[in-house]
This record gives sequence, C-alpha cells and structure tokens, in this order.
Amino acid sequence: MTAPLNLSRRYTLVFQRSGNAQVVRTGPVDILAIGRGQQLSSMIPIVGLLFPICPRAHQAALLSATENAAGMTLTTAQQAARDCAVLAEAISSAVWRSALSWPKLAGSADRPQIVAQARAASDAIEAAIFPNGWARPGTADIKLDLKSLEDASVSLRKAVRQAISAEELMSRAPEDVRQLGNLKTPPSLGTEILDTELDPATHAREETPRCHFSGDTNGSSLSDWFLAQEAIQRRLLDELDFALSQLRNEKASEPSEAISGTGIGTAITARGRLRHIVSLSDGRIENWRSDAPTDWNFAPKGAVAKLATGLVDQEQIEVIAPWLIAAYDPCAPCTAKFNASVAHA
Repeated sequence: MTAPLNLSRRYTLVFQRSGNAQVVRTGPVDILAIGRGQQLSSMIPIVGLLFPICPRAHQAALLSATENAAGMTLTTAQQAARDCAVLAEAISSAVWRSALSWPKLAGSADRPQIVAQARAASDAIEAAIFPNGWARPGTADIKLDLKSLEDASVSLRKAVRQAISAEELMSRAPEDVRQLGNLKTPPSLGTEILDTELDPATHAREETPRCHFSGDTNGSSLSDWFLAQEAIQRRLLDELDFALSQLRNEKASEPSEAISGTGIGTAITARGRLRHIVSLSDGRIENWRSDAPTDWNFAPKGAVAKLATGLVDQEQIEVIAPWLIAAYDPCAPCTAKFNASVAHA
C-alpha cells in the first residue's frame, strides 16, 4: 500500500545569543514535483488539495501561468468572475486571521461563528457566478444568480465588521510589542514577483499587506503590519465590489489541450500575492513551482529572520516572538525558540 502524501510543514524561528536569527523549515520542499510529466488537465483539480489554505488563489495562479504560456487573454467578464472567486476567498482568510488568530494573541475569546459565516459567504459567491465550476484555462460558463450574489456579498462584509480590529488588538499588546519601532526589513517584493529567476531561498524580499500601502522599509513599528492586515481587508472588499460590477453572463469556449511554453501567473491572498511558474509541452507539465507570501517572508534569512536579528534578551524575545510571527501571518505553524525556551504562535 502506498503511504499517504505528507504535505504538512512547520517553521521554527531560531534565536541565538549572538543576536542572529534564522528560520528553519521542516516538511516537503517541492510538492509540485508530483505534477511533472502529468497532463495539466489532471493536475488543476488537485491544486486545492496541495494548497488547502488558499486553494482558489493557487488554482487561479496556475491557470494564469498557463494562459500566459499560451498567449491567452481573458474577456473582461471572465477575468472579473475569476477575480470575484479569489477575492472572496482572500477576504474569508483575512476574517479567519482577525477572528481566530488575533483574539488568541490578545488573550480574548475567538469567534469561530464569524469565520464560518465568511467561508459560507465566500463559497456562495463562487457558486452564484460559476454553477459548473471555473478551474479551467481560458473561460468557464458564467451564469449569475444575482440574488444569491448580493446576499453573500452582504454577509461577507458583515463578517469583516464583526472581527476584532487591529486597534483593539494593539491596545492589548504588551508594552515591549507596542514600543518596538524603527524596524528595518528587506525590500518589498513588488514587481519582481514576475522575475522567474527570483527565488525566496536566495533573495530576501517582504511580501505582506504592509508592502502594498508603503514602500518604506525603515522606521516601521510592529503595529504597522497589523494595521496593514486590517487595511487590506477594506481594499479587497473594494476590489470585490469592482469585480462584481464587471460581471455578465457568458458561455465558455473550448480550451486548448496542447499548450506549450512557459508562463507565470499571480493571485492575491490575505497575506499578499502568490505566484506559479509552469513550463508545458503539448499539455504536459515539464516544470512547475510556486512561491507564496510565507515562502518569501519565512525564508531562512528572509524578512522575519531579519527583524528578529538583534534581539538577544530571552525574556523580551519570549514576549515579542509570537507577535512578530503573527505580524507576518504564516500559512503554517511557526514556533520561536531561544536555546531551551519555546514560544508558540
């Protein structure tokens, strides 16, 4: 019997007495290797299983990379429809963060019912646009259920309003956290996300909501990351409203089955942008990789490690580390260690 594929991964932020810090990752490094040599059409449906935190974003990025390789351009309605599905997922993920992760950090009760409401609304938005699914290169059938779409959009906005605010969160932060300022980080990833040669393992870049509100990498306080996480929710809601305004019913055309070429595609998540890079030959995958915000921020010597470097007081680290990790919002469990001490986040 074949052993089940273990897709779990964890991060450990390791502090040293010298003041250096580094992130150590455990778990699979290249899970997309399973797709090499396979037909693209057989892999698209399982992308969400490989990346269960942001499945639609990963599917959209792979589709975008495929369309880029094939020279396809989506119609305005098709692009808007796909954007709606991905944006609704990103907003739902942001609610998960502010209704579960933030209350835990602040020592207050979490709000799982709000997360359930957001997820249900996100799923309803997708279903109200694509009754027959959407994960295929080029186009998909758009058949709008306007009443369900309106109800789901209202419910999603309500869930965002009910979650804890960044201001409330920071009011409950320890003094060491509130006073942590003048932080310096690596450059923001920016348009370099489209550089296929840029790799998180060798190029330290920050990809967080903060990057999309300020290009300044000097003098930031730790609270800036949390405030930006809240601000990105409002921006995503505005972008969802615009995408909804561009929708119209449309029939799908038949996609090509024999795409060849290399392409790169991106998609938005609550944490920032992710990308997929794929090389195809007659519809078969030759090479395939993805880089998510966590890959950039929690690279061994990436943004989190850079901010943590210089902290040598064990007592202070144990207070600050969970907040530092939460500021960068990893999509997998992360533990901070200083010699024998462990702080969980």
